[in-house]
Amino acid sequence: MVVSNTENKRKWDKKFFCVYCKTMQAKLPRHLERKHASEIEVAQILSLAKNTAERKDKISALRALGLFQHNTGVFKTGAGVLIPKRRPKEPTTPTKYLPCEKCGEFYVKKQLARHQLKCKKMANAGKPCGRDRSVQARSALLIPTGKNASTRFKCLIMSKMTHDGVFQEIATDKLIQTFGESLLEKLGHEERHHRMISNRCRELGRFMLEVKKIDSGVKTLTELITPSKYQTVKKGVQNVAGFDFETNTFKTPSLALKLGQSLKKCACVLKGSFMEDNILRHSVDDINSFLELVELKWTTEMASKAHRTLEERKWNAPRRLPLAKDIVVLNKFLLKEDARLCSQIIKQPSVNTFEQLTEVALCRTLVLNCRRVGEVQYMHLKDYKETTHIDEDSDIFKSLSDSEKALTKKLRRIEIRGKKGRKVPVILTEDMQSTINLLVEKREECGVSNSNKYLFPSLRHESGHYRAHVVLRKMAVASGAQNPSSLTSTKLRKHVATMTQLLNLRTHELDALATFMGHDIRVHRQYYRLQDDAMELAKVSKLLINLDKGKLSLMKNRNLDELVVASDESLSEDEEIDDLEKDEMPINSVGNDITSFPSTSALTGHATEKFFKNSSAESVKKSVTMKSKRRHVKPRPWSQDELVNVRQFFRGFIHLKKVPRKEDVQKFLEKHGAQLHQRSWSDVKWCVKNSFSKILE
Repeated sequence: MVVSNTENKRKWDKKFFCVYCKTMQAKLPRHLERKHASEIEVAQILSLAKNTAERKDKISALRALGLFQHNTGVFKTGAGVLIPKRRPKEPTTPTKYLPCEKCGEFYVKKQLARHQLKCKKMANAGKPCGRDRSVQARSALLIPTGKNASTRFKCLIMSKMTHDGVFQEIATDKLIQTFGESLLEKLGHEERHHRMISNRCRELGRFMLEVKKIDSGVKTLTELITPSKYQTVKKGVQNVAGFDFETNTFKTPSLALKLGQSLKKCACVLKGSFMEDNILRHSVDDINSFLELVELKWTTEMASKAHRTLEERKWNAPRRLPLAKDIVVLNKFLLKEDARLCSQIIKQPSVNTFEQLTEVALCRTLVLNCRRVGEVQYMHLKDYKETTHIDEDSDIFKSLSDSEKALTKKLRRIEIRGKKGRKVPVILTEDMQSTINLLVEKREECGVSNSNKYLFPSLRHESGHYRAHVVLRKMAVASGAQNPSSLTSTKLRKHVATMTQLLNLRTHELDALATFMGHDIRVHRQYYRLQDDAMELAKVSKLLINLDKGKLSLMKNRNLDELVVASDESLSEDEEIDDLEKDEMPINSVGNDITSFPSTSALTGHATEKFFKNSSAESVKKSVTMKSKRRHVKPRPWSQDELVNVRQFFRGFIHLKKVPRKEDVQKFLEKHGAQLHQRSWSDVKWCVKNSFSKILE
């Protein structure tokens, strides 16, 4: 670029491009009057009085059009001098400049949005300039970005990219554009995939910038799809993904994995284009050799290290699932906000109230159903309106209980598109339905475009939607939850899968839960159902302790809940036997009376006589009286139902011929106490003892 000054003074040598003769002219108005007076635009200018504002505006428009044609030619050919509206004082790169989408003058990217606030043509068009990035994205479309990029790819993908060095790499690389167009052809029918396509292309652009630092002779990605450049490709991926040779790990392992997949697809895309060309068909062998080399080495040298890095980061990492009280706090907050905003929007509809109520409705739907954020935020308005009600005459409906039938009448089920095209349901309660109905009713009044197809629309974009994870994070913080960072959609889904382990769900019930969550039962068990530390210690350790004691063979056909381990298994063998003997002592034995007597073997001769003399006669009399009272109590016989309940619950103890402790019996009484007619815990313990002692038949 030409600068505007020298070492001592300013230069006045700026020239302009003539749109008619394609030459540079220092005095463009005089040149137009002398050489092109017969042109329609020039004739209109000459018909106006000199020094008038209208004449100056028309001359400026022709001057801007000429400079735009010249500058776009510089970008297209990669040669020449760029002429901006204001030349820089110091040398700089042309990539820092973009044209105004109305007047065509080139400005520094950071000042482009400011210029459009003053641009006369932009003011006449009545179009809002928008944010800096959106202005730059629209202006970047005016610059030639590549001979082979389709208009659809430019408008949908490249127009939304940040105009930086990575963008320039994509704009000048034919293979990256072709790769992006192949993804757009496959996934472009859904707008939500456009961001992913843009990210994959930008990853390749970042990769190319690193490769050019390693090998300055490489210009395009096509030159790397050959066996001789495999090491260059490998080093480029290592650099961009931050590979540490000392620890043999990646800083960004997911980027290394995605780049490996993208490079393989680029090779396949290039192979397909070469096979269609008779001249380039001989180069297919090099591409096949490159793919074979990647297949042989990439997994060992790159992918395995990236996967290992990802796995090691999960080891001993804190797995903080949402607390039940945090979920309750969040739900109470959402209900309160829902009621407040609904009353406000009914009395006085406003854009701010509509936006807040939309966020609350989106968050409530997400939390209730524990859906993925990408499923709820993309819900369509037509899916909500076309929901069908349950057929009450169906056989399945008739087989439900009364409470389940009542739920089906109150709840609303919507089927939406989930991950990998699966059909997943979303359930809405009555109050959630009333809130969404209110939002649908106020859409047009609050400025939602008719072209917006989403159920939770964003007013900031004509066809946009709210990002569910951002809304959930905002609501979690605002609710005052103790640990708002744990209230994410993924952790809520894992919380559901983990807590259901406390229930004794059968196989078909687990299948139904996994289907509702939108994944396979194997994925449900492997990735979502986390093994809590306490549960792992309590249940799995029972198996290991019994195995260590040699008792596992006695517990065949038992599950983890039915395994029995004494609470003091860590004691020695003798201590354990003594403790069991104490537990098995009858409740009406001498040792359990108020006055205990030492054994006769422990006292002899004079010691025995001294002991009885010193003993209180009253205590002896009281003891004998209590013993006599106990003998007069008639034992209550156990009914058959009571015996079945006891033996079923304590089958593990009976099988091991082991007396249950008080805490074990208390658990049984909490569950079956109402059916035992006020039996004490000691009665139950002795029932178990008699069961394996063959006293009761």
